[in-house]
Amino acid sequence: MALVFQYGSNCLESQINSKDRLCGDAKFIDIAETVDDFQLAFDVWSTNRQCAASDIVASPRNKVWGALYDVPDFLIGRKTAAAQNRKSLDAIEGEGANYKRETIAVRRDDGPIVTALTYRVQNPKLDLKTNLKYV
Repeated sequence: MALVFQYGSNCLESQINSKDRLCGDAKFIDIAETVDDFQLAFDVWSTNRQCAASDIVASPRNKVWGALYDVPDFLIGRKTAAAQNRKSLDAIEGEGANYKRETIAVRRDDGPIVTALTYRVQNPKLDLKTNLKYV
C-alpha cells in the first residue's frame, strides 16, 4: 500500500473513490498537514471542470491540510493498473501532463511524520478562475 496525501477536492472520500476514479480502493487513514511550508493555489486548468484546479506551492510559514489515504500499490502507476483493467492514480491526476508525482513529508493529525505521495502542478499559470459549482 502507498500513502497518498490529497488536497483540494480529493479530500472528499467520495471524490477519490468514485466509480470513474479509484472505485472505493482508497482507504482514508487520517487528516494531515504538510511538514514543509506550502499554501493552496489554483494554478492549473481543469478541462473536465472548465475551471482552475488546486495545487500546493511553496509559501513560508504556511501549511496545507489534506487527507491521507492508503492506496494499493498497483493503482499508482499506469502500467500496473492497466494490467488489472483499472485506472491509475497517475492517470486520474494527470501525472506527466498537468501534475508531477512527488514524495513529501506530512504530519498526521495524531502526531507522527510520514512520507506520502502527492501531485503538484508542473507548469503553474497565473490568474485562473475557479468555478463556484465545485467549491
